[in-house]
Amino acid sequence: MNFFFFLYNFFFIPVNLIFNLVNFRARRKGRGRSYMPSSIIQGGIWVHAASVGEVKGAEPLIAELKKVVPDKPIYISTVTTGGQEAAKKVPQVEETFYFPFDLPISMYLLYKKLAPWRVVIMETELWPNLISMGKRKSRLYLANGRLSIQKMPTYKKLHWIYRPLLEAFSALCLQSRDDGERVRSLGIGSEKLYFPGNLKLDGIELAEQGEKDNLVVAGSTHQGEEELLLNIYGNLLQVDPELKIILAPRHLERIGSVEKMVREKGYAPGYWTENGLENSVTILDTMGQLVEMYRRARLVFVGGSLVPKGGHNPLEALGKPLFFGPHMENWQEMAGLLCGENLAFQVENGDELSRHWEDFIKKGEDTSRELEEKARIFKEKNAGSARQTATIIVQEKRKG
Repeated sequence: MNFFFFLYNFFFIPVNLIFNLVNFRARRKGRGRSYMPSSIIQGGIWVHAASVGEVKGAEPLIAELKKVVPDKPIYISTVTTGGQEAAKKVPQVEETFYFPFDLPISMYLLYKKLAPWRVVIMETELWPNLISMGKRKSRLYLANGRLSIQKMPTYKKLHWIYRPLLEAFSALCLQSRDDGERVRSLGIGSEKLYFPGNLKLDGIELAEQGEKDNLVVAGSTHQGEEELLLNIYGNLLQVDPELKIILAPRHLERIGSVEKMVREKGYAPGYWTENGLENSVTILDTMGQLVEMYRRARLVFVGGSLVPKGGHNPLEALGKPLFFGPHMENWQEMAGLLCGENLAFQVENGDELSRHWEDFIKKGEDTSRELEEKARIFKEKNAGSARQTATIIVQEKRKG
């Protein structure tokens, strides 16, 4: 393990020097990143969340922590720009900053400045120096922890690295019992493991709320999916000629190619920012509106799943007739949970999706209302994970 730390730090030192030089020049021009809060009240709670998804998971936990220990300031560090923007919108947070390179000097300076009472690491942000320094300087907690099935061969192969990192935590708050079994397989004792549930379920808002349109919403789509979905849409028009569809490409730079493909299919596409829902086929050309589109939808497809991209967040559309393809590796357990509760439907291909959508349209509103009621019950049943996690972190609850 010590040899690993030496190699790890040795590799990052030159990268860090170059990056800091570039960032220093950028900050002199009013740009660049801040790797330290500008104003600090020591003895607070430091939450590290890599990107938008982790920040969204942390939101209900932060709200609960602020209820339990209102005198403790809370700071969030992120890796991505999107995560930083999301963190700035969390009302209970004192300040946000970018996570620096995971080097001993960077972590030493952060811990010295923050002197955190607790350090909460979201999901699988297992940075060696962050954790090693945290074990000596504070108390570490993993929140909403998960070990994906796909990465388990790597975790097991490098168990001599991951086991000491996981053992450094005072408690591992995991999303599911399956995650617990995977952690145990690396040699971690059960006394550190807790199962408060998935924090993202605490923060969800049911998508059945709001104005509704006779609309199919295809969210976070990738190349190869839009054409399939338009073929299905053409079939559905024979059942309901008034039906409309909105395509929301995952990456906005693909909008031009999506428009070209839509025209080749014989449709005159509109853009949401210009035409609203006037056209039969609309392209969502802005960020931050997808959840609102889900609320207005009659049927929902979550993209990145009919092509091998690992899928995207299905919880944003909970409460709607929700469909995704076979490639939901990034959300495998959540997809299985939703399908097991009949809150979502996984299809193998476009033909199967077309048949399901046609059935839903023919069945009408009664089926949608049943789904909305199931979603409300599901949310109530799964609420409380943030409160349980906050209790573990604050009270240092121990088993036995």
